[in-house]
Amino acid sequence: MELRNQCRIIRTTELAAAQEKLNELERQKEELLRSCSPASLLQMLQEAMQKTDEESEALHRQFLDKEIDLGSFVMKYKNLRTTYHKRALIHLAAKASPTDGASEDELLVGDEGAEPWQTKTDHHNTGQINQHD
Repeated sequence: MELRNQCRIIRTTELAAAQEKLNELERQKEELLRSCSPASLLQMLQEAMQKTDEESEALHRQFLDKEIDLGSFVMKYKNLRTTYHKRALIHLAAKASPTDGASEDELLVGDEGAEPWQTKTDHHNTGQINQHD
């Protein structure tokens, strides 16, 4: 009888430890799934775009204040703006993906005069997309 009680105590203790570990792993899994969700990835991309935009503005101010020479400014500014626009296009494409609003029929694949990120609604209603740079 004493041996059975000891076995039960050991099993209960081991089960509690295993359950605690399982709960921790489930929590980590949920956290990872949240951080990799489409909404989270879009948010991170938006933040990266904003950071790059701010960096290019700071570089522009340095140039205007004559803190950086023209050659360096042009090279760095071009790289920053290229990075910004690549991210912006990815962001637009992701937002217009069939799983996020626009249907495949709505996308303008190969439609002459349309930009790759435009939908039929964008192209036919406005004819163009406003660009900031």
